[in-house]
Amino acid sequence: MFQSVDYQTYFGTLIWNLDYYILVLLTIAGMSAIVIWKRREKKLRRLFFWGGGGVVLLLAVGFFWVRQVDLAARKHWNAICQTTAQTYATSFELMEHEKIPSDISAEQTPLFQLLYDACERWQSNNPLIASICTLRKIDDKTYVYILGPPVDYDNDGKYEGDMEDYAPPGTVYKYEGENDPDLVDAITNGELTGSWFPYVFGGSQFLCTSIPMVDSDGVIRSAVMVDFYGDVWIQNVMSARKVPIYATGVFIFVWLGLLVAIVQNRKQEDQRIRIMFDSTPLACHFRDEQSKIVDCNLEAVKLFDLKDKQEYLDRYLDLSPELQPDGERSTEKIDRMVKQVSETGRVVFEWMHCNLNGDLIPSEITFVRTKRGDSFTVAGYTRDLRNLKKTEEERKRYADNLEKAKIEA
Repeated sequence: MFQSVDYQTYFGTLIWNLDYYILVLLTIAGMSAIVIWKRREKKLRRLFFWGGGGVVLLLAVGFFWVRQVDLAARKHWNAICQTTAQTYATSFELMEHEKIPSDISAEQTPLFQLLYDACERWQSNNPLIASICTLRKIDDKTYVYILGPPVDYDNDGKYEGDMEDYAPPGTVYKYEGENDPDLVDAITNGELTGSWFPYVFGGSQFLCTSIPMVDSDGVIRSAVMVDFYGDVWIQNVMSARKVPIYATGVFIFVWLGLLVAIVQNRKQEDQRIRIMFDSTPLACHFRDEQSKIVDCNLEAVKLFDLKDKQEYLDRYLDLSPELQPDGERSTEKIDRMVKQVSETGRVVFEWMHCNLNGDLIPSEITFVRTKRGDSFTVAGYTRDLRNLKKTEEERKRYADNLEKAKIEA
């Protein structure tokens, strides 16, 4: 039953799902705010990718959940309408509705008055119902009212127009000059039908049903038409949707909160690493796997008497002579060392540096392959050997003097 009762409401598909679309827009706004907040943090891009993927997954699961709850609520309220309308039809059958005449003379019969009163009572006591009436087939083209109490569809306290006024027995039923196809199906084919009917009264929506009634000889000649307030149906279905929508919103809020916490923790961790990096007594720098220096600490700036880190990054190629003491070109040797550390993980070698004034700085460099952020880099630690060589020279001079003194003694 009610195969046509899907998204065919005056809301339309877009408006019907507006509650979920609002959740999607709020989620996009939240994720965008986080990305804008940390848009310069390139190493967090992978985190944002997985965070966005999680959001998309939650929205997809949420949409499926909302859809299933929506369909279940529709089925539930359709069943309520069907059962209610079927109950009235069965009651009319038991009260021998078929014996009421099909013309105005029916008003003079006790049976008509009994069923009419029952019809009015059911109509007024059930807040879900807008109207109840019965109709009978006279011939293939003619259907007439049997019970047609007045209906205040727009709830203005008045019965105005053909749709609201009392319909005497025998009044031909037409809607916009045509027979109602649902009524025809109910009486001709014995089908229980239900469809949305956009009445103009107050912009309201009604769910109209047609339930066939079987006479004592087993033939279907009449039907009960029950109009339910669509607003009640809609409000209950929409209310059922709120649970999965709110739950999805909570899950997404927690997910985004977790993402913010991870980003903030990464920031604090990076700050701690930066403090340790800048405070180490060794001159340190980071190279990418193409051997380009991408960062350095303050000790490296001091080692070469530079102004700041940017000058180091801009002029690091000028901080080594063209040839190393072993005769190998500095550029070729450093590339070889970077390739070697990428394979072995750690390498130690001697290196001759020079400052911008051309003063040579003998040193020892340790390369370590490490992960920094989301990519692998080479960390370089430079130990200044000038003081060490000076100390060795002084120790040798002291030893020579001591040996000379022993000989002279």
